[in-house]
Amino acid sequence: MSDGMSEGVTDGFIDVNDCPPWDIWIGYIAVNRNRYVLSWIPNQLIGLVEEAIFVNCSGSLYWLEDCDEIWANELRLLLSKH
Repeated sequence: MSDGMSEGVTDGFIDVNDCPPWDIWIGYIAVNRNRYVLSWIPNQLIGLVEEAIFVNCSGSLYWLEDCDEIWANELRLLLSKH
């Protein structure tokens, strides 16, 4: 479900399907029936993406730190070691 709000508040940085640009994707995770695209957001765009997360009606946009999935906990642990 997409309403285009994230696209609107980011001037198209997040597209109408709630996807960030493909060239900042850093990973893809499939767990059971759920699919996750991991993206790196440049510092200067964090505020813009915060707005997109706020208006996103589907809940499909969020920060890794806000994800409760087991794979996210493991990834955070791995990243904290580097």
